[in-house]
Amino acid sequence: MLFIWADSIVVLFSVLVYELAGPTLTKIALTAAGEIRPEGRTSARVENKPEEVA
Repeated sequence: MLFIWADSIVVLFSVLVYELAGPTLTKIALTAAGEIRPEGRTSARVENKPEEVA
């Protein structure tokens, strides 16, 4: 009986870790691969453009 309880705790903890770390790590990986652009100031009407360096 104790083993079943311990197994469920391990499963719940692993789900918690994956749910918290998964989206962040996915965003970092997609940004590094160039599949998505980094976030910045956004507008719903126009696409983000890089700021010009003077």
